[in-house]
Amino acid sequence: MVKAAYSSGTPAYGAGVGNANVIINKTADVEETADSLINSKNFDQFSGCSSENYIIVQQSVFDALMARMIDL
Repeated sequence: MVKAAYSSGTPAYGAGVGNANVIINKTADVEETADSLINSKNFDQFSGCSSENYIIVQQSVFDALMARMIDL
């Protein structure tokens, strides 16, 4: 996609490597975190490379986070 944008003949901005990894621990606000994860993946129909593509979730919040994400 970036190559196509650069060769389109109009100005384009490219992104870095992206594909951020996220660590979610027991101090996270589970509802806000789930909302943010879902919204970032839904934005622009998954085409951005800056959305979270890998999450590491501490076991103590895993069930609550997954339940919230399923509810969304």
